[in-house]
Amino acid sequence: MHKAQSSPLTITTLILVGLVALSLLAAIVFRVADSPSLAPEFSCVDWQLAPPLTVSKACYNAQTKDIELTLQRNKERRLTSFTLTTSSLNYQCDNQCSTCILQSPQTTKTYYLASSSKPEEFTLFLNNCEIKTQTIEIC
Repeated sequence: MHKAQSSPLTITTLILVGLVALSLLAAIVFRVADSPSLAPEFSCVDWQLAPPLTVSKACYNAQTKDIELTLQRNKERRLTSFTLTTSSLNYQCDNQCSTCILQSPQTTKTYYLASSSKPEEFTLFLNNCEIKTQTIEIC
């Protein structure tokens, strides 16, 4: 008689343990899937068509030996980093960098990047997505 009573109790316990395990697994999967690299807010093509960060000015100052880049952040989007590359320079700005703070939305900021010579052009990447290549003028 005890065997008949323990069978429904065992089945109920197994069902409850299965539901708890399934809930934990779902919470982990949703947390991982919500990360920007796995579920971006915008595709790379969207960022290229309407970038949240645009270049207002790009020039080389021969007196200070700096590349002067003025960037305007347009909209509030999940922008976590930007990278500027030239033939001799790779400058990255993200939230983990102590020397560069990502600018707030609707602001303009000028970056001064040391360079011993004038590069012909630079390429702008946002969140590892190539946005545009632009010529660098003389200031």
